[in-house]
Amino acid sequence: GSATIWLFSTLLLQNLTSPKFLGRVIGLDFCLARLSETCIAFAAGRLEDNGRSNSEIAYLSSGIAGFMLAFWCTYHHMGYGAAKSKFNKVEQVPINGEEFHAFI
Repeated sequence: GSATIWLFSTLLLQNLTSPKFLGRVIGLDFCLARLSETCIAFAAGRLEDNGRSNSEIAYLSSGIAGFMLAFWCTYHHMGYGAAKSKFNKVEQVPINGEEFHAFI
């Protein structure tokens, strides 16, 4: 589930990022992914310690995921993000004196 989504977003970042910033962007992506997992685990643990049942925590998590799905679908449908036409152009990018086609 989430590992597949993270993999696809990482591949998208690799295709859309300039080679000189690629390491920094991938590092930031990894850092934010681990930070979000840590925050979610902490919040779920606190909710369980405060007497919430596992099913209540699961319903809350699915509600947040549903909201994010609706937000992202609306954002994508409006033409922002990777759906924007500027990201779908082919451009010549020189690397080590050679040129290759890259989707930017």
